[in-house]
Amino acid sequence: MPDESDWTIWSAHFDFSGQSITEFSTSLTSTQAAAGGQPGKRCDQVGFYVPPDADLSSASLVIESIGAYPTADEYCSLYMPKIQQALQQRGIAITLDCKPNADGVMTMQIISKPAGMSQDDAQKIVYSDEFYTVKGPWTFAVKLGQ
Repeated sequence: MPDESDWTIWSAHFDFSGQSITEFSTSLTSTQAAAGGQPGKRCDQVGFYVPPDADLSSASLVIESIGAYPTADEYCSLYMPKIQQALQQRGIAITLDCKPNADGVMTMQIISKPAGMSQDDAQKIVYSDEFYTVKGPWTFAVKLGQ
């Protein structure tokens, strides 16, 4: 796993006989914490509904991306600096800060944005999953008999 966050498969598909199935389920089977400078590991069972008469003699599992939903405190401590840097590199004049909400919990907030940009558009950029996903693809050949 890239870090201590709760990473999971974000996007995947199972390809066979010219078809591609994108709906899937996952079930965590085991985890191993990072130790001795080695990253942590996670094992999931991935399930796809495949028609019973499908030809699976040559198929592939493609993991398009993995992701970890940030916790409220991770937005401020971990993600805000990365997001702010990416915005600056792209020339997008959105400024972020962390401030306590009504419950006293530090939350990432948009402090300023370009005048012609709506709040909704600014939030779509700032809270895009690109900042907490790792994109593949990782392709695994699957050979199953009938």
